[in-house]
Amino acid sequence: MKITRIEIENYQQFKNFSIDLTYPKGHQKEGKPLEKICFIGQSGTGKTTLIEEIQLLIEEFDDFVAEKYKFKDFATTKDETLIINAPLNEDDKNDKNLKIYFDKNDFTDAEKVKLKDIINHYDDTDKLLLYFDESISTYYDAIKPFYPEQVFVTKKDIENKQKAIREIIEKYDNEKFLSSDFIFVGKESPKFWTYLLKNTFIHDRNLAKENAKFAASAKKDNIEQILKEYEQWKKANPNPKEKFAEQINYFFKKFFIKIDTRYPEDGEIKIVRLDNSEVPFESASTGTKRIMLTTLPLFFLNLKNTIILFDEVENSLFPDVQRELISYYTKLAPEAQFFFATHSPIIATQFEPCERFILKFDENGFVKAVRSDSPEGATLDNLLLKDFGLGTILTEKGQEMWDEFIETKRKIVFEKNEERKVELINKYLKIGTDYNFAIYEKNNEKLQFGSCKTKIS
Repeated sequence: MKITRIEIENYQQFKNFSIDLTYPKGHQKEGKPLEKICFIGQSGTGKTTLIEEIQLLIEEFDDFVAEKYKFKDFATTKDETLIINAPLNEDDKNDKNLKIYFDKNDFTDAEKVKLKDIINHYDDTDKLLLYFDESISTYYDAIKPFYPEQVFVTKKDIENKQKAIREIIEKYDNEKFLSSDFIFVGKESPKFWTYLLKNTFIHDRNLAKENAKFAASAKKDNIEQILKEYEQWKKANPNPKEKFAEQINYFFKKFFIKIDTRYPEDGEIKIVRLDNSEVPFESASTGTKRIMLTTLPLFFLNLKNTIILFDEVENSLFPDVQRELISYYTKLAPEAQFFFATHSPIIATQFEPCERFILKFDENGFVKAVRSDSPEGATLDNLLLKDFGLGTILTEKGQEMWDEFIETKRKIVFEKNEERKVELINKYLKIGTDYNFAIYEKNNEKLQFGSCKTKIS
């Protein structure tokens, strides 16, 4: 399920607001829904509001299916799109202020979408929406599945325990909407790990049993055979944590940590330093937690046809991690549609111009959206000046030194005294090196050294 257009009639800072979320004419994916979208803009332009309203409208599916609204009151079909209407003003339930257009072909190949098509799509899609917000940063507990301790060993006790686990897994199997404040911060989070890490739990339990079996049967004259059988078992039963570690350790190596895959731990995901000493999750940096808590659901969940929302995805992450973050996430869920709201030019530069939307206030204080014309991978200077609308990327001190840099260059041209000229050239070179002004100078008036042949010390 992918969004192709958003329209807001009259809500807060949005008035007659619309954005086309398809690839433009001439693009190799022309007309198809954008696979990833980036919202940038000044604080107050509504980046988070757009993310939240998408979340709320997608969750309307749940009410629609449960209450069986009349189809015409919920959605209409036009051309190749399915249009869903939702009220944004609580005081006026009849005021349809928000329209989101979906690719009709996600629902049916027929000419028109019918009620049964939406219900079938709802039933067939594992997760409709995944939303990451700032609440991730408040999560401190261990990433450990919740399994009732086996204090008693009667058959009835074991059956009750297995039933409790099945109920947890069934509960989350039926959850169509997952948000970070629910799956990470809420009291239910240990149960969520039971659901998400069920395969690691099963593997760890089975591995522990195999370890015990091989250890019990090992003798001096059959060690080689036992080891061979053990390796064959591990090959036939791959460890989910090892595949997960391959993904996340790409970033974790920058922090000199890694995922521990050495021992079975009842499905728990542990972080260790490079010397294998444990890093308690509650002691890990905020950036480490953020990478871990966002990667786990993207890796372990089936997110085909899912809409994934990230608000301020860059928070607590160093630029070297930000630089590769969008590619990392989209590869983990290649069939999902991603929305990102960001203040980071490092994040924004990872999008094609048609995927990057700049939110701006018009003369009346209402927000409009324009697509960027800065190319994917543009320099941060270019993006800050053009897309982020900065008049200059220099601070007051930086502007002072730039003026001195240009003035020194002017003086060199007219200086007759050779000794003084050398001093000016050295000063010019030092300022240029310290502030990396050479990359800016080519965009400004060029002042030549003229016929100066003085040796620069």
